[in-house]
Amino acid sequence: MVPFTVTLNVYQTNDYDTAVVENKTYPTSISRVKNTSSGGYVYYYNIPANTLAQNTEYLAVWDITETVASVPDSIIQKIRVVYFPVLAKIPQIRMLIDKVQKQLGRVQAYEDADIIEYVTEGLKLVNSIFPITSYSEITVPSALDFYWIMAAAWYGLNAQYLLEADTSFSFSGQAVTLEADRTGHIDTELGRLWDLLTEHLPKLKLRLVRKQGLGTVATRPYAGTNLVVPMPMLSSLQRILGFDVASWFAGPFSG
Repeated sequence: MVPFTVTLNVYQTNDYDTAVVENKTYPTSISRVKNTSSGGYVYYYNIPANTLAQNTEYLAVWDITETVASVPDSIIQKIRVVYFPVLAKIPQIRMLIDKVQKQLGRVQAYEDADIIEYVTEGLKLVNSIFPITSYSEITVPSALDFYWIMAAAWYGLNAQYLLEADTSFSFSGQAVTLEADRTGHIDTELGRLWDLLTEHLPKLKLRLVRKQGLGTVATRPYAGTNLVVPMPMLSSLQRILGFDVASWFAGPFSG
């Protein structure tokens, strides 16, 4: 069925008040092509260059009205403009978790968009492991690159584990038994990756944090150290106690 209207608005995820792409409609701005496999139509809009900022996430909101009297249905799509060097991590992660090179289009295959999501969530995992940090794709130190890849692989294998759990089956006939369940192998690798991240990553992050800033150290006073008290407070203490506070502190330790 051909919808009555199709409207597109694109917003930055942290700014829902201002549309980056506003009120694009079919057939004025939105185009469509026929899907030969399903018999339906695919609607699309080409966003002009330089409209979207690098390393930023957007939401595409499609409002579809089937008939003149029907209520619009909304379909939300996430658009992520990837920081260009991050694209190099796609083959790195694919080499780690997809040596079989599953054919794209199959439900078990790793699409590039899937791997980019794993990279994004993997960095969040790296940041959340103690000591807590707030690195972005641009500011993450190169020393953490290996663990970033491992964290992205861990996140991706979690998704693959649930997929395999949903698609596993067991069939037993008179002379034939068929069984497909790869969750056990994936679970083992998840445990190995998690042990790697939680055992070694905190030590490396702690070194990096200490190297980047001197920080502050609080200590208790010891005998022989100098006591610094603001003059107004010192005068008040002397009036209350009735003796020279400064000489009382300094006397026992004077040479």
